[in-house]
Amino acid sequence: MANIIPIDSRKKEKVAEDTAVTQRVAHPTSIIKLTAADDCSPFSARTDINLFAKDSANPMTDNVETQAASLTQPPNKLTNQPLSLPYSQALGQAGTRADLVVFGEDWGGLPSSTQHLIARLSQHYRVFWVNSIGLRQPQWHRRDGYRIVQKLLAAVSKVHPRDDGSGSNKANATNETHGTSNQASTLNAANVDGKHSDYCPIIIKPLTIPAPQGRLARLLANWLLLQQIKPVLTRFKVVNPLVWTSLPTAVDICQALNPERIVYYCGDDFSALAGVDHHTVSGDEERLVAKAQLILAASPALANKFPHAKTELMPHGVDVSLFRTASLRAPDLPKDGKPIAGFYGSLSSWLDYQLLFQVASHLPDWHFVFIGNIETEVGALMALPNVRFLGARRHEELPSYSQHWQVSLLPFRNTPQIQACNPLKLLEYIACGRPIVSTEFPAAQQWPEQVHLVYNAGDMIRTLQQLRQSLRVASQVDLSQHSWEARATSLHHLLEQI
Repeated sequence: MANIIPIDSRKKEKVAEDTAVTQRVAHPTSIIKLTAADDCSPFSARTDINLFAKDSANPMTDNVETQAASLTQPPNKLTNQPLSLPYSQALGQAGTRADLVVFGEDWGGLPSSTQHLIARLSQHYRVFWVNSIGLRQPQWHRRDGYRIVQKLLAAVSKVHPRDDGSGSNKANATNETHGTSNQASTLNAANVDGKHSDYCPIIIKPLTIPAPQGRLARLLANWLLLQQIKPVLTRFKVVNPLVWTSLPTAVDICQALNPERIVYYCGDDFSALAGVDHHTVSGDEERLVAKAQLILAASPALANKFPHAKTELMPHGVDVSLFRTASLRAPDLPKDGKPIAGFYGSLSSWLDYQLLFQVASHLPDWHFVFIGNIETEVGALMALPNVRFLGARRHEELPSYSQHWQVSLLPFRNTPQIQACNPLKLLEYIACGRPIVSTEFPAAQQWPEQVHLVYNAGDMIRTLQQLRQSLRVASQVDLSQHSWEARATSLHHLLEQI
């Protein structure tokens, strides 16, 4: 495990910040279009920003009602004292939230750890969320073609794309994600005054070159992003923002925004992650690590990759209330009295389908239920009569499944990616209180009372048979220190000190 030095021990004296507002930037395209969410649930967006309508002289500043509301700051949960917000002071707006620009997956499509954290940080920061710029170049197949069409439609539409639960709004995500949905309603720009949702992010949906290779391609991609992002920040009088990225491919644009500080949140081992351009992303990550002032790692294995002096361990959290509150049983779960072993998440190459086929074939008196998009070939598993693939479900619907099946599954292959991962669903499974059967990986080893580790199909078969003899709800674990609220409080403390 990395010898991670607490951020308090390396706190630096802050220099005086420039309070001048950045000069307005001319833009070759046109007026921005704004939409606002009907409400501000953790995965709703306050404002969508679009940059592709033709207009006149000062396109990025003429037709938008600026919101610079002065908000009373809540007390710091760590000290019970009013928060000090140095970035907002740098804007000459003491008492308002600081500015935070975030590069992540598409907001509202799949709730990653970044979305969970940023949603809870938004009471302290005015968040500008930039939708996914990609981790690989598109290929000539149907899925990528559909993704390109989605991006183009999002760029020219006033309404945020809605994920209807089919998973069609999936971002270029990593193994830390599963499903949710979001719908935004169209509002006149002049009516976007913050009264609908003061603490929801402003969403920017850019077009660019995903994972550019070569100096010329990187320069062009960076220029395209600047032309779409910088005018928005200028219009909202953002100066020297704190910049957060969960994507190494954002390294160039992060630096181009003249950030106060750069934070890199690493939730996966990108050198081993399926579905990314490994050579390009690894090079980008190396440059990002050199530029970032703070690196957050989701697991000890990931933390060990980075310089100890500026790395902090930030494991995934859990929405304790959502997964502990009793939910009605999902109507499409089998109801014939046989026990159910279930899994939710992306059905990708990191699952061990051969193991699952052997287990399900040997246990015809069990149901095996899988929730999520099928991202790879699942082999003969699909044809088994006791195996059901239910498709994607919204995040808030997941407890209606995982609280009512008898065993939760984590059937991962033994790969470098899995050895470094800390899946979101692990704590969610624990919160639901059902026994967990998992193949061996470090994050699962930390919960020996809740997780039954198996090493092959025979182990899993025996474990499921034993559990069937004494199926009961697992003992409740105090997860308050692992909640997203607790993680966000610790994170805010870190961000205030860099």
